[in-house]
Amino acid sequence: REEQQEGRLFYLLVDSSASMRGRRGVFARGVALGLAKRLLLQGYEVLFRYFDAQLHRLFALHERSWHLPAILSFPSDGPRDYGRCFRELVGHLGALASRERPIEVAFITHYECAIPPDLVEQIRQKARLTGLFLFPTRVDLEPGYLQLLDRYRIIAEKDLLEGDSRVRSARSVLLGLA
Repeated sequence: REEQQEGRLFYLLVDSSASMRGRRGVFARGVALGLAKRLLLQGYEVLFRYFDAQLHRLFALHERSWHLPAILSFPSDGPRDYGRCFRELVGHLGALASRERPIEVAFITHYECAIPPDLVEQIRQKARLTGLFLFPTRVDLEPGYLQLLDRYRIIAEKDLLEGDSRVRSARSVLLGLA
């Protein structure tokens, strides 16, 4: 069982586009770091990366190496090109998949994040794919790829207004994804 746990890889992506400013950005970073900690305790190798118009620096998180200053101070104001980011991800996953280990990918973004469905399918050929969508302002704009994901979760802004509700939402995300 320990050998299986050592081989597990979790790739965590956090949207850093201008759409993720404010509460979305704070919640996304907090959930991402909490999820990373939980996964490390479960024996996963965790890779963390921001994306907007490109995939940014890759952080390999370990129990003793968290890169917190760089992760927490990363700016959330870039333009966005999700197609480019997820094409880069497909290539990177191809290199990682050659090691014959199970890979899980989770991305944290907003509901209007537009990823081409063909890229979602390509990612799913290499990894299990989960999406966490924060504070949809227009639920009538459901992403066309939503049903292609292995799992997804939508966090409404009202879930974060009260202290107890905010804690429950964050915990349910952590328990549901890890």
